[in-house]
Amino acid sequence: MIKADKEQVEQHFRLRMLQIREKELDYYILNSQSIAQISALLVGCSWSALVETSGGKGEVDLNGDLLNEAGDPIAHQLIWSIEGDAAWHVWSELAYPILVTINACLCTCTLWGCTVLAMLAPRLALHGSPENFYSCVDHIEIEYNFVILLFGLSILTFVLTATVWAGACTHLHQAFFSHWPIYL
Repeated sequence: MIKADKEQVEQHFRLRMLQIREKELDYYILNSQSIAQISALLVGCSWSALVETSGGKGEVDLNGDLLNEAGDPIAHQLIWSIEGDAAWHVWSELAYPILVTINACLCTCTLWGCTVLAMLAPRLALHGSPENFYSCVDHIEIEYNFVILLFGLSILTFVLTATVWAGACTHLHQAFFSHWPIYL
């Protein structure tokens, strides 16, 4: 009688542990799907920003020449020899497409990781013994933490790209730094 009660308690305990791990698996999958949606939006914004980049005053071509509105070189000088206010603008215009490309690649990697995690993890976890289920959820947790790291980096580069864009398209930095006490 006592042995039967012990086995019943152990079986109930194992069943409860499987239910908890299944909820944990569902948590990772739902969060991965949400991160994949946000990453898809960010990668769309990044590629759109890269395609729709248009030049204005002070556009820099790939030879390092500062161009006017007509596209004619203003001066044949190297970019690092530009001083003053124009330097911030020129360096911002050069850094912008690079940062957008890095952001798009990070968002694409995050999207890929989340999609693979959300699609393949349930099948891998639910086909096999309970011991395999435990180890599979542990591996899914490791992958999920890596995807979260990629997502954080993609958000960081997206914000950095927006900051560089503000410096490249206007002289926003002058207005902000000359009136910074007003914003506090």
